[in-house]
Amino acid sequence: MGKEPDFDFIPCYAGRFMMFTDADARVYPCVQLIDIFPALDFRKVGIKKAWENCAGQTCKACYFPCWNELSAIMDLIPSVIFGGFMRTGQGGLKSSKISA
Repeated sequence: MGKEPDFDFIPCYAGRFMMFTDADARVYPCVQLIDIFPALDFRKVGIKKAWENCAGQTCKACYFPCWNELSAIMDLIPSVIFGGFMRTGQGGLKSSKISA
């Protein structure tokens, strides 16, 4: 959250498609933002309002690779989507096959 980086970044979709709730019922868009983001208690405001609050987060340049990939897919970046299909088609799932 904060200042716009001076490099290309993937817009973050945390808070729009997922949320995290802490033990005190506060709802966050991402685990990295616990105690940083102004979370709302869903017991007091309801889950809908708490989640809508998360959708307004403005993170830039996430350092979690898994969230960057998810955000790139949600942003419909063709090279990311195509790359995922290609990895799967080229044996990315071989470890799940049962061999005789």
